[in-house]
Amino acid sequence: YFIRKPLRFIDNLVEASQQLAREPTRPIELPELLSPVADRLNAVRQDALRSEAAMREAEQRKNDLITYLAHDLKTPLTALISYIDLMKREGVNGEHAEEYLNVLDRQSQRLKKLTEDLVEASKAASGTLPVSCAPMNLEEFIRQCTGEYEEELKKRDLTLVVGDMHDLRVMADGRHIWRVFDNLLGNVRKYAMPGTRVYIDAFSDGRQVAVLVRNISKNQLNISPDELMERFVR
Repeated sequence: YFIRKPLRFIDNLVEASQQLAREPTRPIELPELLSPVADRLNAVRQDALRSEAAMREAEQRKNDLITYLAHDLKTPLTALISYIDLMKREGVNGEHAEEYLNVLDRQSQRLKKLTEDLVEASKAASGTLPVSCAPMNLEEFIRQCTGEYEEELKKRDLTLVVGDMHDLRVMADGRHIWRVFDNLLGNVRKYAMPGTRVYIDAFSDGRQVAVLVRNISKNQLNISPDELMERFVR
């Protein structure tokens, strides 16, 4: 008995290790005397599952980025190629030359911005993005940002309502924070329901400032808030 019991425990441990390799999602169960070992094996199992999920998520993010870049780079590149071809056929002094040049300029600027976005995204991911903070009047800054989008929002019948921010001041890098608001307002333009209001408010607890942007989605959202925010982060 005293020999068979330890041997049985060894058999239990061997079976548990085999199960861990074969069925990592299935919890490990061992006799009560081996419960600390079972707890440790289950902790290892959970760590392995989390690592695997993180690897899958990282791979999906990479694929999403490639898809996004391929789609967004293709649009201005196609326009550039098409309008250059038109100018070759019609000549630089053709009737529509000025119109073609305007399109080429606009699309080349868009391509430049996409390239800069990619470089900055790479720097941000590696932690090498330089940040230079300076005092900033938040309300003035937000009104400048919303002014850039005023016409586009009007075209989509969206009414912008900016709350009183009581002369809030923050320390921020104006260039980077502009990109944040450019992204937020760009998403409002794309996804807000026409004929509704868009609210922008800011609050301070004395140490930090939070900016709240609210709008009504034009499409029904049948995904969780975490998944929705993850898409915008990507």
